[in-house]
Amino acid sequence: MNYRVCMPDWFSSLCLRIYFRVFECEVTLGERHGSVTLNCHTATELPVIWKHGNVKRPENGTKLTLHDFDADLTGNYTCGYNDEVLHYTYILLDVSKDIPGEDNNSWVQPSKDGVFYLMHSTNPYAEEKTRLVVVGEAISSSGYYVRTSHSFYLRDIIKPGCPKFSVAKGVVDLTPPDTWASPSSYYPLENEIQCQWRSNGETNTCNLVNGKHVPEDVSKLRVRCRDPLLLSQWSEWTPWKNVSH
Repeated sequence: MNYRVCMPDWFSSLCLRIYFRVFECEVTLGERHGSVTLNCHTATELPVIWKHGNVKRPENGTKLTLHDFDADLTGNYTCGYNDEVLHYTYILLDVSKDIPGEDNNSWVQPSKDGVFYLMHSTNPYAEEKTRLVVVGEAISSSGYYVRTSHSFYLRDIIKPGCPKFSVAKGVVDLTPPDTWASPSSYYPLENEIQCQWRSNGETNTCNLVNGKHVPEDVSKLRVRCRDPLLLSQWSEWTPWKNVSH
């Protein structure tokens, strides 16, 4: 099963793809070169038969201990009497220590379309003091288990879409991108405008604001924006737009 974990579209490219395998038995994790002990749940002390997959193990007690655990010992273990299976346990090799991360205690269920939507509300005027943490777990078909996490401040991942702008009769008209939250008085954006000059062909940032007349020597404009409160990433530049006076 293939799921995606995505933030809302006004976050910049935070999307984790996670693959799930469904197990109908108990799952146990073992660390490399460590020990794993399994218990056979039976009411008697009779010898039991342990199997790793379809291969019979030499042990016959109600406990099975695997020493120096590694990838070759992962898989499905059963215990029982002859053809009667009493217990199933699937052992995975935990390689999470190979990937540094942090723990979190909030899990999200997938929606009907197989996508995890991680929603986060915040006061845009409040100082951001706590890092957000996204945790992912994955199980490979070869019996490897990985748990990884990524922590960040909201300002590190917010990236607005390109602002919309037009120039009519030499006056700049700027509006936020459709994906940006509203109202703009509560979720403001800071715009940066670059001008290309007719006289020398140079390009630089010009002191223009919404509703202001463009100097007659300007031939082209382009704009980008960012959240001025969180000091987010800048959006991509809009395409250059010709200016007619």
